[in-house]
Amino acid sequence: MKGRGGYDIRRRRRREIEALVQDLGPAETDDYPRHLVLWAQALPENADRMIGILRNASRRMRHEITEDEARDIIEKARSTSRPRTPDGWARALGLTYARRQRIGITTIGAIDVNKRQRTHLRKLRENERYRRRRQALGVSHHVPRGGKDVLAYGDQDCWGRDCVLP
Repeated sequence: MKGRGGYDIRRRRRREIEALVQDLGPAETDDYPRHLVLWAQALPENADRMIGILRNASRRMRHEITEDEARDIIEKARSTSRPRTPDGWARALGLTYARRQRIGITTIGAIDVNKRQRTHLRKLRENERYRRRRQALGVSHHVPRGGKDVLAYGDQDCWGRDCVLP
């Protein structure tokens, strides 16, 4: 399923599931077939050579499966419903916000932080990044709405202009 500009979200989601499984490591191998089923559900419906594709993905996730196991996983992927939302994918994978941030996952949500909260946290990070950038440029602070909407400058010459500060 390609979006605007040819962006294939399913491909990106499959790569993120692989990264998640690699991050989980061998300790949580009980959930490995479930992760492979979800990986298979992120494939296009008309994918040819699904057994070979699934076995190669399994190798990338540092696990080896047989052809019979691949057939079982494909059958289970076709018989169960695919998650429809990023948070649905997160529930199915058991992905927390902290792990999502650490790995750099963007197409799958989180089980402990909903979409609105993720948007709010992203805006806070962007504001902090913007504040630090402005601070590095020498802008000391921004006057709040109660006062005049004027920037206060430190010992600079206002970037070559004559500044009139209140």
